[in-house]
Amino acid sequence: MLDETAATFEQLSAGAEVLVLAAPLDATLEQLAVLRRVPSAAELILDVASVKEPVARAGAHVERFVATHPIAGSERSGFAAARADLFDGKMWAYDCNTAEPLRGLVRAFIADMGARPLPIDPAEHDRIVAYTSHLPQLLSVLLGAELASRLDRPDVSALCGTGIASMLRLSRSSWDVWEPILRSNAAPIAQEVRAFAAILMDAATTLESGHPHALEPTFKAASTAAARIQSNPETAP
Repeated sequence: MLDETAATFEQLSAGAEVLVLAAPLDATLEQLAVLRRVPSAAELILDVASVKEPVARAGAHVERFVATHPIAGSERSGFAAARADLFDGKMWAYDCNTAEPLRGLVRAFIADMGARPLPIDPAEHDRIVAYTSHLPQLLSVLLGAELASRLDRPDVSALCGTGIASMLRLSRSSWDVWEPILRSNAAPIAQEVRAFAAILMDAATTLESGHPHALEPTFKAASTAAARIQSNPETAP
């Protein structure tokens, strides 16, 4: 329940016990710059941005700050997308370099949100989400953009079913949110894109060889991965 507002960020910071920086990456970095100049009275400050290394670096001189990332949410944004159970059972990463007593405070906060704390180094976090989050986002966007160039044909539109719709869910995400993510984590993402491009080329070669059965182990591995992810409570919708 929102029962009080502040006229400025500095006013909000001065009156908060726990300050959560819930903004896109660039705005989060700007807020951390403000907090370096005007320290907050909060006993705990954390962010929820999707990239952690630049945030941890920017927050290194902000007292009582911890870089964190809840593995939750969707392609939707704004107040209309709010859910009371958003974090229930989800993993919530935080900077493993955090010292006590701040480490205990951030773990307690995460638990209070119904989530499960996951300590991880910021650079390692960014390398991992490059293929678990950022690559899927780009694949969805690129597929959607390619499809957009063909949708003027009524037969193409008519033959789009639930499969393509589920693949394009992430393509509805906001460019304003994703531009700083892609910019700040460009090298790991580019590496994953190139690796996946090679996988696609190998699949094309296999198909052209007239031996599509060679893809059977790939289908089985993918099905196993999907089942493992879907069985985890933190990945439930």
